[in-house]
Amino acid sequence: MKQRQQSQGAAVGTPEAVEKFVCSECGADVPANAKACPQCGESFDDEPQTSGKDKFECSECGATVDEGARTCWNCGKEFEE
Repeated sequence: MKQRQQSQGAAVGTPEAVEKFVCSECGADVPANAKACPQCGESFDDEPQTSGKDKFECSECGATVDEGARTCWNCGKEFEE
């Protein structure tokens, strides 16, 4: 039992043991097997969802912003019309 606890502790304490990626919506570190971002809730479905609205990437923080938005929801950058 003691061996098992030590091995679990080593895996949890070692950052390299957990595969991660960065959320394209908010920039948070996300476990590789996550279906959604724990920070902003962005879904990571295999098939992209089409909402019918055009989107673009904020030049300041990289967040996905709806076309026509005046400011970035993530960093507050103001956009020109």
